[in-house]
Amino acid sequence: MNHGPAPASASSTFALGHGDESDPRSFPRFYFFYGTLTDPKTLMRVLRRPEPPKLHRARIVGYRSKRWGPCPALIPSADADEEVLGFTHDIRTPDEAERLRCYEGLNYRRGDCTIFFEGGRKARGHAFFWSGPDADLTERKDLGGLWLTNPSEVHSEFKPEYYFFYGTMRDPITIMRILALKRYPVVDHACIFGFKVKMWQRFRALIDGQKSDEVSGVAYEVKDQQQLWRLRYYEPDEYETESVLICFGDGRRVSGKTFKYVADPKLLRDLPEEDVRDGANGDNVGS
Repeated sequence: MNHGPAPASASSTFALGHGDESDPRSFPRFYFFYGTLTDPKTLMRVLRRPEPPKLHRARIVGYRSKRWGPCPALIPSADADEEVLGFTHDIRTPDEAERLRCYEGLNYRRGDCTIFFEGGRKARGHAFFWSGPDADLTERKDLGGLWLTNPSEVHSEFKPEYYFFYGTMRDPITIMRILALKRYPVVDHACIFGFKVKMWQRFRALIDGQKSDEVSGVAYEVKDQQQLWRLRYYEPDEYETESVLICFGDGRRVSGKTFKYVADPKLLRDLPEEDVRDGANGDNVGS
């Protein structure tokens, strides 16, 4: 993670984020990030910057983080001292602020907050808060802040094991980001039988099917306990690990794991017709 000390402009208290959002004179403004935008490369793409921006460790107080599918969602906390850890960066123009708003989507709204930097400095700024239905949120797994930091070394035996991915994790870049890999991961095209894919909210969900039902995806060998923890943290509580027989394109068959939907089946719906027609049984979202 590319981070450093707080900017010199953030002295004991620095007021940002007031005035007309479309007025260039009211910029730069500090924004607090706590999810996918804590990745400098993701933020670079969203802002259309030529280089990854430098992020600064920060926190906000009086809020808590829940989950919307695999995505974190920021909401007010009943505990005024509860903290959410994240990073901050100064957004330079109204155009960049608008790109952030479009990236966050309709279920998040921009709001004001006080951002606390490491070392005691604080600044007025903005964050994107959850504005969708409360019923869509679930509790986040508490695994030591793995969304933001590398977990401490685990002193236990771990046997590498293949995991089958059929949604967002089919993308090697997503695997690299979620598992905090330094190199592009090696994945193998694979499939599993006896399952089918439905939609849960905007995410794909693996459920039991007929013996002849096939789901295509990729297989990746999880190397250590830290990678496994990151996977489990990424997956919503509506998904649990399931033992499967993974069939590789070269004819190999290996026992492994995948993430299966285990929540209310009444919340599921069929895949979009174009995905079924194109054979995309598991693309884009889900495990």
